[in-house]
Amino acid sequence: MQAITCNSHDVQLHNNSDIIIIARELHRPINSAIKSERTRLSGPATDLIATMASELGTDFEPLLHLFFPTLLLLCARTSKVVVGRARSCIMSIIETTQLVAVMSYLTQSIRDKSVSLRTVAAEGTLACLNSLNPPDLAKEERTKEIEGLIRVSIRDANAEVRKIGKQIYQAYELLLPIRAESTVDTNKQEISRVKL
Repeated sequence: MQAITCNSHDVQLHNNSDIIIIARELHRPINSAIKSERTRLSGPATDLIATMASELGTDFEPLLHLFFPTLLLLCARTSKVVVGRARSCIMSIIETTQLVAVMSYLTQSIRDKSVSLRTVAAEGTLACLNSLNPPDLAKEERTKEIEGLIRVSIRDANAEVRKIGKQIYQAYELLLPIRAESTVDTNKQEISRVKL
């Protein structure tokens, strides 16, 4: 882990492809450390992913499938410290990398039985709508994912997830008003009942 940390802080000395190669080689031990019950081990590993994401930016995409699912799994844990750290890393990845590919992972996670994971998935989707490039989100595949996530989140058993679902709809309505009006119109009554 120290090798990657050194590389990510000294980006001038190594190009992004070197960091990606090293991270790919070490992804199993890093994921193992992230999954550890020991916060002294999992914390720095999680912070490492956030640092790599911020340093690599959009070049983080080849590493997304290696680390993002593991971070989402942490959000299903009972420890608030672990969930908070994973949530922070996920939000950092969304905001610093600007990768639309995270939407697929968030869409899968919104149906999980863990309330904390569903909440993070909804918050992550809201962060995507607020920070990602609108033309990327306007593509058919992404709009279907967002609309499906809205439908699931506004019907969620947890009030916090429903509240975030309404915020997602409002952000989606601002971003793509015509699309939002035509496709989510059937859920408008449900959305209006959700209290912010």
